[in-house]
Amino acid sequence: MKKTISLPILLLKSMVITMLISVYCYIPASSQTKIYASSETVEQVAGCGSCQVLNPQGSVGSNENDYATLVINTSALGGSITQMLGFPQMQTNAVSKIVVGLGRGRGFSLKLLGHVSIRTLQGLGSNGDTRYIDSTSIGYNADSTRFTYTFFTSKNFDRVGIELDGGLLSLGDSLRIYYVYYETLPTNHCVTPPASPLAYYPLDLNTNDYSPNHFNAVTNRLAYTDNAICRTAAADTNLTNSSFTMPTLPVKADEFTIAFWTKSINNSSTLSITYDYWIITQRSDNNKIATIGIYVQPLGHPFPAISDAIVPASNADKYHHVVITLKDNLISYYLNGSPRLTGSKPAKDPTLPNIPRPTGVTLNQQYLDDLVFYDRALTAQEVTAYWNSYQVPDSTATPAPNIHTTALTAHTAKTQSLQLYPNPTTGLIIIKSKLDPDGNLITLTDISGKEVFKINTTNPVINLPPSVSSGNYILRVLAKDGKIYSEKVVVHRN
Repeated sequence: MKKTISLPILLLKSMVITMLISVYCYIPASSQTKIYASSETVEQVAGCGSCQVLNPQGSVGSNENDYATLVINTSALGGSITQMLGFPQMQTNAVSKIVVGLGRGRGFSLKLLGHVSIRTLQGLGSNGDTRYIDSTSIGYNADSTRFTYTFFTSKNFDRVGIELDGGLLSLGDSLRIYYVYYETLPTNHCVTPPASPLAYYPLDLNTNDYSPNHFNAVTNRLAYTDNAICRTAAADTNLTNSSFTMPTLPVKADEFTIAFWTKSINNSSTLSITYDYWIITQRSDNNKIATIGIYVQPLGHPFPAISDAIVPASNADKYHHVVITLKDNLISYYLNGSPRLTGSKPAKDPTLPNIPRPTGVTLNQQYLDDLVFYDRALTAQEVTAYWNSYQVPDSTATPAPNIHTTALTAHTAKTQSLQLYPNPTTGLIIIKSKLDPDGNLITLTDISGKEVFKINTTNPVINLPPSVSSGNYILRVLAKDGKIYSEKVVVHRN
């Protein structure tokens, strides 16, 4: 049975959201107030009778160098000890960020982590918001005795409980709790998108569609960050190709708008958005200049590509608002409320499969916020008004010299042929054409346009994985300079 005794208060744990990243945000840090735990109690489960909390008040308050210590003094098989850290009042905001400072006197221990859990509580009971700490969800140095655990919650709470489970830990093992605090995420850049969106994804700890249509998306390894325009943003920070897929969105013939905020994390960051027959891609260059590509499917055939260095390197580590519209066979690309490029839509090749791909997003070392789809083209005035409503300073008001605003036709960026052998191949491909020494994005797609292989490389020798079965494919190379090459490939497995 449990007994309750007065003790420290402060802790925290992180859910599947593995990210303690310190990043740029337009919102000043001063607008986020840390609310530290102000009280504490201790819960002890039968089987851990000699477990104890030393200096329980050490985890209460804003002194981040003082600490309480949870100690396992016996084998405690099946027993546990929990410190409950209470806050001055119930937290009811839409999204909160919770940070817990933890440590261990004799160095970091992966074994210890598997026995630590954190939960938020509302009133006298748990609100179902429990998570277990593991080595993939924290930041620490190998020789450090301290680490920080950060997570986000949309639950109401007034307490955080940190539990140390005895299990098979060594006798005398312990966990230090230095502090726990929460922050309410600022909303001063949260706005309502223009009227009647087809789908609207604020990405506030979920991929729900907040339009009346409710085209909720399914996620795959997606994480979130408070380095966002509004509350939280979707993120991939571990090169895992995080993604989310929507139901098939209704399509109005040859007219749409896709709008989103995006930020690259490093030189290998990529973003891909598929919608009907279209693919919107963004990637970073070696000097942190982001580029945008707009393609009509299937890949590997003539299509308009807007390959545009959108910002100087000094501004590439900030969020930017991108809007793509299509109307009357005219593609328009807006950056931070201003028109940058316009291109003509090419005719589809009638000899190729006419199969639209599911609407979806893939992130690789990239942040994404406030994604909106329309089945109409926003006007230039609507795009500018939408940008202005966020009240975010435009770091690209003066275009870089390589930003061109003249019309871009479908013939400006036609795909060039690619020389490779052997073809047919059993899996080994050697590219004879000269590759860009600064990097190339190489993709392999099947005849329906589905991507089955992707790699960033300067190596002309490609070994296809066994997962690529026999069949007809298109190999495409997108060079850092924006040039595009493609060739049909026949894979024949023995």
